[in-house]
Amino acid sequence: LICVTGYGNLNKIFMLTLASATFFTSLSSKMLILTLITPWNTEGKDATLENTYLLSQHTPIITDVQSLKAIVSLVPVGKQWGIID
Repeated sequence: LICVTGYGNLNKIFMLTLASATFFTSLSSKMLILTLITPWNTEGKDATLENTYLLSQHTPIITDVQSLKAIVSLVPVGKQWGIID
């Protein structure tokens, strides 16, 4: 397990039930909750430890909702957006 602190926009939430098929092994017939997020480039900084700013956005990705841990806010700081964690 790799734990990484990252930030991004939560764009959508998808709920789906997988088909009953051997292809899905232990997930067969289970409900999944997935999220479409747009990760932010923060140069790997952790806003709980140091001033951290939204520098740009990366390509959107889909991930399991269980990988999300918290909701953060953005505040204007001059011409940048600072992250409040």
